[in-house]
Amino acid sequence: MWKRIENYIRDHREEIDRDEPGPEVWNNIQAAMNPQAKVKKITPWRYLEAAAMVLIALGAGLWWAIMNPDIPILKKQSGSLLDGTILIEENHRIPEMEMVEAYYTMQFSDRMQKIKTYDLNQFPAIEDYKKDLAQVDECIEALKKDIEKEGLHDQLIQAMRKNFEQKIAILDQLLSQLEKAEKANSTPPV
Repeated sequence: MWKRIENYIRDHREEIDRDEPGPEVWNNIQAAMNPQAKVKKITPWRYLEAAAMVLIALGAGLWWAIMNPDIPILKKQSGSLLDGTILIEENHRIPEMEMVEAYYTMQFSDRMQKIKTYDLNQFPAIEDYKKDLAQVDECIEALKKDIEKEGLHDQLIQAMRKNFEQKIAILDQLLSQLEKAEKANSTPPV
């Protein structure tokens, strides 16, 4: 069988070599080699879909903000020594400091929520903690005044962070002492 094919090719070599593909084949090859960029048309529906998504996102954000009014980032608070809010006056806010402040404000709020679950009148050492927190708050106020005078720079940011961290450490220590006192009061004598 292979011999027959070889003989046919040998006998008809000139006919086979002369045959060329038709113009349609060459047009397809040329079209594949030179693809033209297809321009996609954006329909008006796409614009409406994008606008609807933006409105939904804005609506969801607004709804969340309204439903969570106690989030310290969303509202300014003034209050007691233990309320955990430390905000720089509006005209001196700088984005980097806002981020630092927002983070620590959330940390303070979290700890204050836990502290509020305890009866602080039953804990005599609370006055010592209030004094420690007052000292840290005085340092923070002094740093705020420095920011007003000098502007915000790395040293002041680091000092603010250290004071914020110190306040968190004091609150953590207070929580630990409150938990120990509660366990001691709830454990029956042996």
